[in-house]
Amino acid sequence: MDESGPGSIRTVRKASHATTPLRDVNRCTVRPKDLIAHQGYTVLVTGLEGWMGGGLEGFYLHQTRFLSRFGIEIDGKAPKPASANVVDHHFITAFHLAPSPAGRPAEPEGEKANPSGSEVVSKGIELQLNAFCGDGLHLDLILTNHALAPAEITLTLDLMTDFADFNEALAGKRQQTGLVAREWQPAAGGGDLSLCYLHPELDLASHITLNDAGEVTDLGHALACRLIPIGLFADLIDGLGDPRIAREGGETPGFVT
Repeated sequence: MDESGPGSIRTVRKASHATTPLRDVNRCTVRPKDLIAHQGYTVLVTGLEGWMGGGLEGFYLHQTRFLSRFGIEIDGKAPKPASANVVDHHFITAFHLAPSPAGRPAEPEGEKANPSGSEVVSKGIELQLNAFCGDGLHLDLILTNHALAPAEITLTLDLMTDFADFNEALAGKRQQTGLVAREWQPAAGGGDLSLCYLHPELDLASHITLNDAGEVTDLGHALACRLIPIGLFADLIDGLGDPRIAREGGETPGFVT
């Protein structure tokens, strides 16, 4: 019924809708056990501690995973997580704590008589991870010594990739596989790590540059950085990504070509 004019009542009968299920729509999945950052064609997925090592975790460029494993040990042990958060859509930060290798001499004078020790020693080394995605992946590692004695530590970086497609990582089942060739080229204060996919039909590689990393030793499966934390230890890892993207777009910060 449709009556026009002042004070009239207009009634419109709704057309019946087909019951065909919706297709080709975007689906939103809540992932409470992941931290996710994104920008452009890049996506970074970490665990709640800021590391990568299982499931969907990793750094993706154009839906291909260019970093599937990233973890850190301080003097051979995993640091204790303090907090990790998504600060912005493209930025994740995480804090971890480790004991000072100096031991009891790093305690305040008034706590040296305490048999249980001081938190200044047990949590004296702070590691802050800042991860930015966009033109590749940029990681800042800031190492701070809060204890009261100098310390020299070894920071071990576990870095690897599998070049899985996003849907393969999501399903946990690979449709294509291949070996990954690993090559380390040392340089003053750091070096370059290349991870190349040995697949006959896929030309993919991740190139990682370490800067201001102290004395670096290649362990074959990881990189050990011997250094003295002095309150600021930044720009350890400069970039990671597909070198072909960098060449096509010209000079791209954070890539090694």
